[in-house]
Amino acid sequence: MGPFATRDLWYALGLSGILVGVILLVMALYYLLVDPVKRRQKIMERLEAASEEHLKKVQVLKAGLESQGNRAMAFMKRFLGTGRLSRVQRMLLQADIFWLPSSFLLLVGGLGAAGFFGGFVLLGSLLWGLALMVGLASLPFLYVRRRKKVKTLLFEEQMPDAMELMVRSLRAGHTMPAAIELLSKEMNHPMGSEMRVTYEEQRFGISIPESLLHLLERVESDDLRYFVTAVVIQHEAGGNIVEIIEKIGMVIRSRLNFKAKIRAFTAEGRLSALVLIILPVALFFLLLVIKNEYEGVLLRDELGRRFLIVGVFMLLAGAYVMRRIIRSVEL
Repeated sequence: MGPFATRDLWYALGLSGILVGVILLVMALYYLLVDPVKRRQKIMERLEAASEEHLKKVQVLKAGLESQGNRAMAFMKRFLGTGRLSRVQRMLLQADIFWLPSSFLLLVGGLGAAGFFGGFVLLGSLLWGLALMVGLASLPFLYVRRRKKVKTLLFEEQMPDAMELMVRSLRAGHTMPAAIELLSKEMNHPMGSEMRVTYEEQRFGISIPESLLHLLERVESDDLRYFVTAVVIQHEAGGNIVEIIEKIGMVIRSRLNFKAKIRAFTAEGRLSALVLIILPVALFFLLLVIKNEYEGVLLRDELGRRFLIVGVFMLLAGAYVMRRIIRSVEL
């Protein structure tokens, strides 16, 4: 191998310079052309989502005002009571489902009636009719519960960053309404959407504590309740709200990290529970295909159908017990 000549040195430096220039050119093109387009697209998507959500809420309010004289609504208020209808409406808002409670309850009743008709009339069994009625009528509630849980988890994951952003805004001299407006602009859904509603409420004359209490009705979260309680107490008794919010953010972040560790520790138990639930069902259908004369007795014989119903009930009971055990460990 020959000595390293000066020409080779300049050649290597030239290639390095060309490489650095290409990298800088690509970065410049990205930050000047691509990045602004992505930011503009993200802002437009956020504005479209917020506009769609506000439109849905306005439609819900309009439908609610128009249904004051509705006979179905009046019957439900008389039969269920205003308090129960309010709880159903709160449950729907917590799940980001912008329906009237009367429409939701009509859907539940329709599914229950269809299940009872299918079981009692088509299958000729009162027991199947009751089972299908309860099962189909509970599907909307399970869907709402799932949507509410997803929204709550997303909201709680955003809270530490939201508390940090609010602390920085307050330390910069902004007021609490201005800090809430900043959260509505900078945070994604659901934090940004809910804070936008809170900000608009105080603009129309509702106080900050009252608008935050309304936020608690739309989001079911213990972490949010800590924040709202601190703001309400500070508004009535005074105190250093910046320090309080900063400590709340630190506590929420620590809680989220602790929950993540617990979920990692309980992953094996959750997977085992899932296998124990799916395995009997999968084996039943597999044997039904492979050995129909063996498994078909459970479907053709009356005693076999009773055993099958008892087995399904015990499987659901076991799934519920395992879920409660895992939840007790996570909590």
